[in-house]
Amino acid sequence: MPDNMPDNKPDSNPSPGKSPETPAQPPMHAPDLSEEYDRARWTLPPARIFFIGLILVGVVGALLLFVEKPRPPAGGVIGEIAAVEVPGQKSAMVLVLVNVHIASSQKTSFQIKEIHARLTTNDGEWTDEAASPSDFERYFQAYPELGRHALTPLPVETRILSGGEVEGTLVFSFPVSKASFDTRKALTVSLEPYDMHAIVLTK
Repeated sequence: MPDNMPDNKPDSNPSPGKSPETPAQPPMHAPDLSEEYDRARWTLPPARIFFIGLILVGVVGALLLFVEKPRPPAGGVIGEIAAVEVPGQKSAMVLVLVNVHIASSQKTSFQIKEIHARLTTNDGEWTDEAASPSDFERYFQAYPELGRHALTPLPVETRILSGGEVEGTLVFSFPVSKASFDTRKALTVSLEPYDMHAIVLTK
């Protein structure tokens, strides 16, 4: 083999002070978690705005409840009232004639299921169910002063047409004297239709 062939072996003894070059590594930094832990502070609105929003929601809800509140299917008024004391009873009692006028506000007809009255006096409160019109003639014969104020009887099951009006007479009895009735605080008549809110009249 010729003596002048170049030696291609790597230098196993590199020069002192030299080291193999390595790629530069980016400096290591600890992750900043402060912003992550403070995220609630940035996502939640200020307390003042939060409470104002709650108040506005409450006001809107109350308005919707008022607008959508179920209402009775008709309005009306109590007209003439007449009362007589019933003699011969163990305790005081009056028969009361009440004339009412009802005007429908419904788009469909409805039917009266029950009729009640509530009397409020200085001595207390009493309720009664309307007497059957079949008894009216007997009442008016015994107490003609009631009959003089009577209109057509208004019985339960009366049907009131859409946009229609009815008026009629109701009769109730209460365990009070006529003097107590005449100084009453209020007389309230409730006409309850099927599947609807009651029509409440007070005088």
